[in-house]
Amino acid sequence: MVYTVWSIWKSRNDKIFRNSSTPKSFLVNRIIRATSSRFLGTLLPDNGSSLSQVCSKAFGIPLVESLSTSQIALWLPPSAGWVKINSDGSKGDDRFGYGAIVRDPNGDCLVAVAVRSCAASINILELQGMAYGLKLCTGLPNSNKLSIWAETDSTTVVAWTQGRGTIPWFAFRDLRFIKQTLAQFASWRVSHIFREGNRVADFLAAARSSLGSTIYAPSLLGSDLQALIQDDKQSRSQLRISSKALGFI
Repeated sequence: MVYTVWSIWKSRNDKIFRNSSTPKSFLVNRIIRATSSRFLGTLLPDNGSSLSQVCSKAFGIPLVESLSTSQIALWLPPSAGWVKINSDGSKGDDRFGYGAIVRDPNGDCLVAVAVRSCAASINILELQGMAYGLKLCTGLPNSNKLSIWAETDSTTVVAWTQGRGTIPWFAFRDLRFIKQTLAQFASWRVSHIFREGNRVADFLAAARSSLGSTIYAPSLLGSDLQALIQDDKQSRSQLRISSKALGFI
């Protein structure tokens, strides 16, 4: 903070006494580079804004956005003896929902579900989607001999199921159900997939069944859903593009 005030004061004096004007963008970038993020981090709001975004808003300087990374998101089928659950939660306006699909090693759908929910937390919706997918697996033949691979695009849910992170009290019930159900199978794993590779579960979650919940047998899947499943079976990868602010104009 001291360095910031000094830099602004020096820039003002240069303008008054030396008739030398320092561009705002240069001044902001100089402050950012010279000041430890360890201290500046305490000044950031709790809404996830970066330092660059805060400075951009404060000084009225637009940010330069640039493509930073591109990754391939690919759905992979389970191995022999395994079934795979993909689940997702969806939150939009005043409608919330979640969905899950269970597939075999060939990538074929065994059963799927779309549910309308009253939970307003996206993390709870994600948990509910995984929980319902596991519940569907318990109804499969010889389920206790199956190995289960549960996959979600929520890194938070993955962390919670693995005992990492701070778990809020309102997630205890769904998380307890997930862990107790996983223990019923021969073996299990929980992993993360990028949203672009989780399109089938995303489609089901966004459907938010008007009936409260809709369970789909393979013969009842719509053409749009079948097309997404076929893309996964044929290993058609999806491109994930991420961008970040590089600096000021």
